[in-house]
Amino acid sequence: GTQGCNFWADDFWQRTQVALRSKPDLIDKALHLRNVRRRSKPPAQQVEAYLEDLKLLDAPRREEALITWYDLIGQPERPSTPSLLSWSQLQEMANKTFIIGSHTHTHMILDNADEIQITQELRESKEILEKRLERPVTEFCYPNARYDSVSRNLVATAGYDRAFCIDNRRVRPNNDPYLIPRFLVYEDLCGDLEFLKLRLLETPWF
Repeated sequence: GTQGCNFWADDFWQRTQVALRSKPDLIDKALHLRNVRRRSKPPAQQVEAYLEDLKLLDAPRREEALITWYDLIGQPERPSTPSLLSWSQLQEMANKTFIIGSHTHTHMILDNADEIQITQELRESKEILEKRLERPVTEFCYPNARYDSVSRNLVATAGYDRAFCIDNRRVRPNNDPYLIPRFLVYEDLCGDLEFLKLRLLETPWF
């Protein structure tokens, strides 16, 4: 298709924001029933905490939890604007020398995860991307920038040449190719050039 779909986390956040504005009492009840930590925090921060909890679940349990959550908060409508690229858009980018890498198949958080599940996530994502884009996929980015020695080694044996984390450090020639540091850039940061420069200056030079 010409348009992509919604990433489950974006879908969760946008739909929950609708309920936060229109049905705050339902959000409060849902947070209580889901036993979300940080109950002393404002509702929006509690929702963020619950989102982080959802990221730690495998796909079937997460889907079940999401169905329950949307039922608890009154089934707000899905966002009309997709947050993900379509396959045709990805193909167009790949044809224009953009490098398309893997990020696991279901955005599974890899640190302390089961080795069999990690291997499946790494291989399935790579195979699907290579089949659809008709080119090798050799780069990987750790979901939520979280990794451990086990996941690092499994990425190396899954056929990837490089993997990226977010350590806010400079890239050096002797960096581990499977732990290449990046600097976190997001929409709010890019909107203020001076603030972006300040953040870059704060990055450790070692």
